[in-house]
Amino acid sequence: MNIFMIYPCQGNMATFNYGLASITAVLKQAGHNVKLLMVDNCVKDKDIVKEIASFNTDIIGFSCMSNYWQYVKNLSRKIKSDTRLKNVLIFAGGPHAIVCPLSVRESEDIEGICIGEGEHAFLEVIDKIQRGVDFRNTFNFYFNGKKGIIKNEMRTLIKDLDDLPFPDRDVFPNKVFSSYANFTFSRGCPFSCSYCCNSAF
Repeated sequence: MNIFMIYPCQGNMATFNYGLASITAVLKQAGHNVKLLMVDNCVKDKDIVKEIASFNTDIIGFSCMSNYWQYVKNLSRKIKSDTRLKNVLIFAGGPHAIVCPLSVRESEDIEGICIGEGEHAFLEVIDKIQRGVDFRNTFNFYFNGKKGIIKNEMRTLIKDLDDLPFPDRDVFPNKVFSSYANFTFSRGCPFSCSYCCNSAF
């Protein structure tokens, strides 16, 4: 399937995102076509919609922080209002989705949000859609349902991160690698600082 990932970063420096890189690597390993668009101040919504349509997109995945959630909802509405994309399914993940999972009820255009590690969860959703079976019973996801929000359980954390493929750097533009080297040696944080959202993750 053709998966179009969108990473809003207007007003911030475009940087490499390990979560997205890990998810796109897993999707590619499973045989899916993946494209990533980093949305900065120079990209217009109409051009985004055009690019999504030209990719023959089946599924869209947003990764966003809370300050971009309103933008994600607005862009999702514009995407679904385009007749070429009315059947595209939209999902969201990232920090905002994890901390505020009930936000899924704020948009009829977003099918569901991932509330934990996204590699296996998002792949499972995509595989179910491809097979034509119900995807709304997938762990780590909240979905919009006809009778309200469908809240699925959390799955066990990935025990051995070495089982995952190397993060996918190819989907990112070269500009994210030109300023400095960034290394991450762990996933998550063992501390619970009052000023930080990592404890919620």
